[in-house]
Amino acid sequence: NKRRILPLSNADKKFAEDEYASLTCLNQTWKSEDLKVSFAKPIEFLKEYNAIVTRRIVAGDFFKVLIRYDIRKKLGINNSELAHDSLLRLGTALSRFHHIGSKSDFFETDRAVVKMDRYCSELISLGSHQKFHEQLIREIRACQIDREETTLTNTLKGFDLRNILINEAGDVFLLDPGKMKEDCCEADLARFLATLRILYWGNVLLLARLVPDRSYEESFLRGYYDGKRQPNKILTLLLMKEFLKQWRWAYINLRLKRWPTLLTRFLEKAYIDPFYKIQIMNSLSDLKGLI
Repeated sequence: NKRRILPLSNADKKFAEDEYASLTCLNQTWKSEDLKVSFAKPIEFLKEYNAIVTRRIVAGDFFKVLIRYDIRKKLGINNSELAHDSLLRLGTALSRFHHIGSKSDFFETDRAVVKMDRYCSELISLGSHQKFHEQLIREIRACQIDREETTLTNTLKGFDLRNILINEAGDVFLLDPGKMKEDCCEADLARFLATLRILYWGNVLLLARLVPDRSYEESFLRGYYDGKRQPNKILTLLLMKEFLKQWRWAYINLRLKRWPTLLTRFLEKAYIDPFYKIQIMNSLSDLKGLI
């Protein structure tokens, strides 16, 4: 009998097919070898097992390296510039990719707010703070942001800090691009920055309220904007949307663990809610400062 790894749904199969298509396309369009930033090289798609075979990469998780550098920085221990340099090169590589076939467009703010409203409603139904989520949507709508100029381009739904490897020489490898989708360039930036800001998520150090130094974020954005970054309402708004989406998934994933109800509720109120409230309120404050 053939061994089955998982029961595969049609959605599973479509997800793998889209990812393989993205990797194949990126193998031709992602031109950043000079920056030492590259995607995994696809070799074959094993349809029977829904598996993507790529060229072997000898490297470790970038987020773990970044945690180590950040802790050393907080302790005042001398650091090399590997983390900042790698993030700057990563931002530059993404900017190059975004400029391929890009075009000017307008970002319809209300569409993002509708999604945020839905995430808030789902969080309320899961038992999160109703008053906080209702007040948040009211405050966002009160900002009265209508249409903002943006750049429409191909974006990568899997552009996530935890999908990145780095070796001792500083070579950066991206593993999982996810589905390629035409969207505003800020969508990729928000996805990545959100995963950078939750660097300590899932780590016991998060209980000490540790957050990564903002200098890492600035290095990435400096690389992306070539040092010409301007305050951006779209990016700030989409960051909030990403945090709400992550908040929702944190609730769902925790309950899938089938832990005792009392433990689950404690983690939700003592760990999940306070963390994401802080992230969202900081972003809301940034947004108000841009208006």
